[in-house]
Amino acid sequence: MNMFGMTHDERLRGLDVTLGTDEEIAAVRQAVKKLYWKFAKTYSDFCPHEYTVRAWRGDRAGFERIVEHVAKYGVDAMYGKTGPNRYWFDHEEGYYYFIFDHHVDENGRITDKCTMFNRSRIEWTDWWIEETLLGRTLHCKTRRGAPRAAKIEHGLDPDVSYSKKKEDRK
Repeated sequence: MNMFGMTHDERLRGLDVTLGTDEEIAAVRQAVKKLYWKFAKTYSDFCPHEYTVRAWRGDRAGFERIVEHVAKYGVDAMYGKTGPNRYWFDHEEGYYYFIFDHHVDENGRITDKCTMFNRSRIEWTDWWIEETLLGRTLHCKTRRGAPRAAKIEHGLDPDVSYSKKKEDRK
């Protein structure tokens, strides 16, 4: 049960997700701990998450291991109108990791363009499955109250907006 009163499994009931072998998951968790993660302060009002960049200090081989794991075992989902993006869930650690659709080729392999990827807390996001004539689509959006919780967790003033205006994002 999370701070919002619902387990992740309850929100994704009916979705077949493979996380990988125990050995693969252990290797990914070790790699995650060696990377430098930065909170995306300018996105904190509407999409709280952390990100890491291949060029930053840390384990570059581990970076590649994580990204390839997300590509192999992740599921595609839409975040608002963007996507599909590839998401991988680590229930035990409470995070999901995501890479953008343009970083995965038609065979599910990571392209050379993948220089960064992201993670966020599972409890900060609403997930649901939409059934259409074309099939099932996984969707997600930031939960109400999550931006405030994320700012507090990262030592920021929860009442301050850190988002840049659209015209400043160029």
